[in-house]
Amino acid sequence: MDDQRCEGVGYEQMRVMQALRCGGPAIMREVGAILAITPRNMTAIVDSLQETGLVVRRPHPGDRRATLLELTPAGDKLAGAALAGQLARMGKIFDELPPGQQQEFYDALIRLTEAMRPAGGECC
Repeated sequence: MDDQRCEGVGYEQMRVMQALRCGGPAIMREVGAILAITPRNMTAIVDSLQETGLVVRRPHPGDRRATLLELTPAGDKLAGAALAGQLARMGKIFDELPPGQQQEFYDALIRLTEAMRPAGGECC
């Protein structure tokens, strides 16, 4: 999967960026836990994203031990472009299906999305 890079950003890095794009600024260890990334690997991923100006670390206002991650404007733009490209490719696949099957998939995706969404959570 690392061969599929978007402007030099690898798969694991893009997963972190997409999580931040969907959920907004978040505590680094929580993002790692949600994505099943070890703390050591999470640190390396965030270091590389920070070096390229895609993510910033900020002190958590209520917990001195925690670090908040936030996308920079460049990171948000790149994550949005990557998501748009993925959605366009998926759309082409669905365009080949008959309308009845498209509706079945759509209905199933809505149910899955609702089942996976945390209480009160939103995603882009």
